[in-house]
Amino acid sequence: MSGLVKPKQYDWKDSNLAMFGSDEEKKLKKSAAMKEPAWTGCENFEGTKIWRIEKFKVKDWPKSEYGKFFDGDSYIILHSEKDPDSNELDFDVHFWIGGSSTQDEYGAAAYKTLELDTYLDDKAVQHREVGGKESEEFLGYFGGKITIEEGGIDSGFNHVVPSEERLPFTRNLLKHFKKIPNKEGKMEYHAVDMPYTQKNLCCDDGYVVIFSEDKMYQVKGKNAKIDSICPFNEWMSVQKHEHPRAKLQVYESLNELFGTEVYKNAPADFVVKLIRVLTDKSKAEFRVVAEGIENISEDLLDSDDVFLLEAPDRLFVWIGKNASSREKQNALSYAQNYLKEQGQEPCCGVSCMREKDGKYPALWKRIIAKQNTAEKREKRGAVGRRNHHL
Repeated sequence: MSGLVKPKQYDWKDSNLAMFGSDEEKKLKKSAAMKEPAWTGCENFEGTKIWRIEKFKVKDWPKSEYGKFFDGDSYIILHSEKDPDSNELDFDVHFWIGGSSTQDEYGAAAYKTLELDTYLDDKAVQHREVGGKESEEFLGYFGGKITIEEGGIDSGFNHVVPSEERLPFTRNLLKHFKKIPNKEGKMEYHAVDMPYTQKNLCCDDGYVVIFSEDKMYQVKGKNAKIDSICPFNEWMSVQKHEHPRAKLQVYESLNELFGTEVYKNAPADFVVKLIRVLTDKSKAEFRVVAEGIENISEDLLDSDDVFLLEAPDRLFVWIGKNASSREKQNALSYAQNYLKEQGQEPCCGVSCMREKDGKYPALWKRIIAKQNTAEKREKRGAVGRRNHHL
């Protein structure tokens, strides 16, 4: 084929999802959705089903491989269960993006996710899951833990990017290496993703590892146990292998990190925000309605509008039942554009949900309840506390 050139390496985090939105496209998607064999019977399916994008096609992922993903690929995951009150199926549709997933794979997964939602008559809650930053709901489908392996199927145009080419880190990542319960309840050492804030630079009972630009920073907690040394060293060996160009800097305590740029540049503690999306102009605008979880309530929501709830590591999009069709179709774009306007790397997870006859989705309620509980616990613990982590 003359004139075909290999496109430049694509960073899916730069996508604004602008290809979705017109009324004509909505009709075309509905027609295409009815012709996609992978969706047949999904309206009556109960449980979890996974597909992988393979050369623009939606292919069944073997059940024996559920819970294992390749970072060079993109996947679509459907989860459905019956509402105990109505006995109707509630649908969640996720598209999962590996860190090395390419433009065509990510674009196909995003498009097909919206197509599946169209097939389900817009009844699904849509989610974008980013490899290594998955939501609790998503991980819960697999017993609370998934495995991400390097590699993946070649896409239609591009190839998987070798791990050594993934530097510098385009955003700051923060992990706590500590003991957490596995699905059987047994305590095991694992790396846990944490919001990147100054407060979370402390992990008393384990280690903190920061991935920033071309460096990895390792900080030992003052109460780190002796039995953590071997598993932590093994885990760090994997990180060094995956990022061979990253320079490692080791600190024996958080005190040693004070004064460094990585500490100074870490943001203050996260503040949950409720944002109204204004769409009466050519370009969507964002207006903060409330800050701090104690000031956010369902009374602030308006069925005629779209709202964003900015929580740590995830942005929730709430679509009022009377929102326009244009607003409903562009919900994911609003989330992506908001993250860009805030100067953030738009790589956190996104969940998009609709108001249903005055009812507020359980996922929305859970995140607000979770934030309220966490803040109350933090306030109780803060009484009389003086830099206990130093």
